[in-house]
Amino acid sequence: MFWRNDLTTLRKENTGRIADMGEEMWEQLYPALQYLSTRQLSLFDRELIKSELIGIAEEAEIQGARLDRKMGMPYQAFCDFLIEKRGIRKKSSIGEQLLETGTCFIWWLTFFAVVNLIQNDNAVRSNEILAALVAAMAVVLLGDHMFEYRGRLSVDQKKWRIQIGVMVVCFFVLAAVTSRYPIAIPLTAGRWIVIGILLVASVLLLLIRNWYWNSRSKQYNWKSE
Repeated sequence: MFWRNDLTTLRKENTGRIADMGEEMWEQLYPALQYLSTRQLSLFDRELIKSELIGIAEEAEIQGARLDRKMGMPYQAFCDFLIEKRGIRKKSSIGEQLLETGTCFIWWLTFFAVVNLIQNDNAVRSNEILAALVAAMAVVLLGDHMFEYRGRLSVDQKKWRIQIGVMVVCFFVLAAVTSRYPIAIPLTAGRWIVIGILLVASVLLLLIRNWYWNSRSKQYNWKSE
């Protein structure tokens, strides 16, 4: 699929494996995944360590052992051990989040522009730009977690709720501004040129996104593990 890359593939694998896990083992694994979500890691590195933790939990479940005994140390120390063993350095995921958000934003903006042209509306309005931005943020912040592990969130839920709260506040502020000061960007002069530019930008960003995540994957020979 055009939208898929090694990060989305790894996330899907993790989702399927942990969804099949028994409730008792999930309750033992969740604190470790919650701690992992607070570490300053790239999105792919986090999923990679998560995959290792899931594998250890699966082994413990088969053996009928407790996860903490299988780890042989507190889960915080064990997570840090896995990170150090991989040689993973601390890295902020803000740039990666912006890449994901930017890609989704351009795709949604292109969608609204095409819909407007179909309806013979030769302008893109500020409320549509706001809708594209909110949709992109929702996909990045909510998309993976809404359906993750069939309702089993593996993130620090307090931090996640704060992010959702900030997004909601930003939405209402921007909605108030755009309703008071509406802006319409006309497409009459070269509407097909604008649509063409948006389509090219959408495809280009998606290709860059896929190349980035696939190149991160090759650093660890993930597919051969």
